[in-house]
This record gives sequence, C-alpha cells and structure tokens, in this order.
Amino acid sequence: MTTRRWYIFGAIVGLILAIGFITNLIQSKSSFKELVLDQMPDRPIERIYIDHQEAHYIPLEDQLVITDPATIDQIINNFSDIQLWATTSRGSGEWYRIYIGVQYGPNFSIAYTKPDIIQIWGGSGMPRKYEKTFRIINGYDNTLIDELIQQHIAEREVQREGETDGDLQ
Repeated sequence: MTTRRWYIFGAIVGLILAIGFITNLIQSKSSFKELVLDQMPDRPIERIYIDHQEAHYIPLEDQLVITDPATIDQIINNFSDIQLWATTSRGSGEWYRIYIGVQYGPNFSIAYTKPDIIQIWGGSGMPRKYEKTFRIINGYDNTLIDELIQQHIAEREVQREGETDGDLQ
C-alpha cells in the first residue's frame, strides 16, 4: 500500500473510533427523569421505603415507609432534576436505599451513596441498560430525606424505650 492509502485507512479508523467515543459520551449522560420517571406508568406511587445504612443490615421494622402522597411528591420532585453521568465507582460509607412502589407497575430501587453516587435498578418493565451506577453531576440536596430519616430514627428510639419501660413494669 502506498503512503496515501495508509493515511486514508488511518483517517477512516480514527473517524470510526471518534464516532464511538462521542456516542459513548452522549449515552453516558442522562437524568433521573429519563431513567426512572419517564419509565413509570401513569399510575400513582403507592409508597416509598427508605433505609439509611452505614454498611450494615437494617431490619424491616426500621425502614421508613412513606405513604403520604404529598411527601412522595416532594421526594420525587427532589430527585427529578438530577443530572447523571455513568460511572463504575460504587461509592462507600453512608448510603440510602430508596424503594419506589408503583401501583400495578414496575418498582424501582435506588441506592444513593453520599455525596454523589446513585445506583438504579428497575422492575420488570424497565430496560436493563438503565440499571447502572451514576455520578450526580449537578448537585443534589438530600436534606429532605435526611430529615425524614432522622425523624424516623428518633420515633423508633422513643418506641423502643417505651417497649423497654413496659418490660420493666
């Protein structure tokens, strides 16, 4: 092959690689709305379960169960504007598991690791390509969930103290 043909061949290979790289970058960026909210059917969210974990198992009775539609809307709206970028990082330390239960539809699980890693798993109706780990690139204010969890933990402690006092009497 002549030098000119090698240059043409190199340019074509380079173009194919560049197109693949650009396509991968475009597909790596998404939003919570596209990944979860747009995949939900037009049915109400019945409940949201939230576990706050620090690398240990939380018993089912310690899960925060939210059924109030106004609070559910607040949580979903809080997540809806999050911009995500695909990553392989899993994060470490304090994390929340949020389970969104849709009435007669697919359910979604979200693991949020502070400060900016989120993993999304879908129900049977969600394509597997969306079950990935993402980095939150536009910031996320988790004070709503933190406040709900702290309030729930305080209520559980009061309830446990009441159970313990009842055993002593």
